[in-house]
Amino acid sequence: MKRNVPSADVIDLDRDHDVPYWHTPQDTLDKISARSLAIVGHVFLETVKQLQTK
Repeated sequence: MKRNVPSADVIDLDRDHDVPYWHTPQDTLDKISARSLAIVGHVFLETVKQLQTK
């Protein structure tokens, strides 16, 4: 479904290790890397700031 909403899909998946919970009911917040989440949060906030200046 196309709605012309700009978006990004940010995935930090360690392909060198087995991730059996990926895209399963066990794929929950406790599996999220705090470091990766912080990086994504920073990128998101900086993107919003940039969009506000346009």
